[in-house]
Amino acid sequence: MDNIEENIVDQSIDGTKIGKKVVARLKHRPGHILFEIDVITGNIKPAEIKLTTVESSVVISPSSKKVSKSLAIKPDTVYLYSLNRSNAAKKFFKILEGKFFDYIYMGK
Repeated sequence: MDNIEENIVDQSIDGTKIGKKVVARLKHRPGHILFEIDVITGNIKPAEIKLTTVESSVVISPSSKKVSKSLAIKPDTVYLYSLNRSNAAKKFFKILEGKFFDYIYMGK
């Protein structure tokens, strides 16, 4: 599970938060960075991933803590792994052409 990034969205009913759900998953590639590309402006920047430590309910060892990764998703944004910013731009253009499929698009 360490190599999976999770996009978590707050669920709400009439403005009352009832929890979070996993929207999609991307497999982490060693040495690559998760980029977010704003579809409207075209800005490419590394995505902000929050790390939280969760203690296990079953105590197996004194250090039974698990690190959870979550990503605050934004509307009209594409998320993809790439080695650097220029490769992320190339992959984004392939997405527009319909030739690249390993990404997550969050519409409105």
